[in-house]
Amino acid sequence: MPKIALSEAVLAKLKPPAEGRLDLTDAKVPGLTLRVTPSGAASWCLRYRPKGGKPERLTIGPLAAIPLHEARKRAKRLIGEIADGQSPQAIRRAASGALSFEAMADRYLGEYAKPNKSSWKNDEGYLRRARAAWKGRTAESITRSDVVALLEMIRTTAPVSANRTRSVLVTLFNWAVESGLVEISPASGVRARAKEAPRERVLTPDEIEAFWDLTAPEGGMDPNVAAALRCILLSGQRPAEIAGLMHSEIRNLDDPTNARIELPAQRMKGRRPHVVPLAPIAAGLIDVGLARNLGSEAVFASAFASRVTLARHSLSQALRRKGLSYTPHDLRRTCLTGLASLGIPREDRLAVAAHAPSDIHGAHYDRYERLKEKRAALEAWEARLREIVKPDETL
Repeated sequence: MPKIALSEAVLAKLKPPAEGRLDLTDAKVPGLTLRVTPSGAASWCLRYRPKGGKPERLTIGPLAAIPLHEARKRAKRLIGEIADGQSPQAIRRAASGALSFEAMADRYLGEYAKPNKSSWKNDEGYLRRARAAWKGRTAESITRSDVVALLEMIRTTAPVSANRTRSVLVTLFNWAVESGLVEISPASGVRARAKEAPRERVLTPDEIEAFWDLTAPEGGMDPNVAAALRCILLSGQRPAEIAGLMHSEIRNLDDPTNARIELPAQRMKGRRPHVVPLAPIAAGLIDVGLARNLGSEAVFASAFASRVTLARHSLSQALRRKGLSYTPHDLRRTCLTGLASLGIPREDRLAVAAHAPSDIHGAHYDRYERLKEKRAALEAWEARLREIVKPDETL
């Protein structure tokens, strides 16, 4: 098998073969090979021969998750283990042979998802069907056919959920491969099961007025859920961030010029702390929430004894029960679109939304919070909402 000097430039120009498999062996690290299939899926492996044994092939992981320098580092470590008389292949088999899929999913959630993803509970939810379908099976026994069959079953009733489940399974199995729990990922190269169009739903002024009536005390909705939904529309924050608001995250409610939410990095999608100024109506809703849930750590407490704060899906369910076609995230989009219609500069809208700047300078060096600009933007949006819903003194 010919050896080539692999580089990032070479990999960037790589084209899949028309048929069969293309194996590229690195000239720098003995045995390190990149295998490319006609579908474009590319994964690293190490080819080696144990002392007195037959040639073996050990999967390292997908090119999409493991860059060249990391693949070389892992291959060198494995070569060292082999030189010491160890068999990485046997070690992996022994470690994973008794590991159930359920146990592997638990490890993924605890060791990877919770420390790295603010949305880890979504992963936990999307894994429920996989756990049920593969209950009692070892992680190593799950095949590509199993993954496809599960996703097709989900797709028949919930196409978007099938896509989300696929994404979680790809991440889980890639992590398992990198952690040495399984040899290959059965989810690698599995395509999305449904085409998705990005949502563009924005509430009209008439819908905003109707929404405000539905979330009024006489609207029959749980008061904590209703207040949280209103806060999403008023502040433009993500539903999970508002649903999970804690007393410790609220500052200076008694000072209209300085009332704000301080969200810690671990609660943010981008893992950066975020400050949200509170205009008067939003501050009032939170103040009422704190009084309503006196003794609780939550601003908007859950009705379930097993939870402290509202669950994100409780907000979606409340809107569905009312027969509404929009979602909590559409309320966030309505706020941010409303800011644009009011002429709020893009930089200030991005700051309100906690969207990190795409340029290197903005993302890494510009740490200015734009607190003054965000407050002015959200106060302007509240003024616009007052015109739409014509609130009285009970707002």
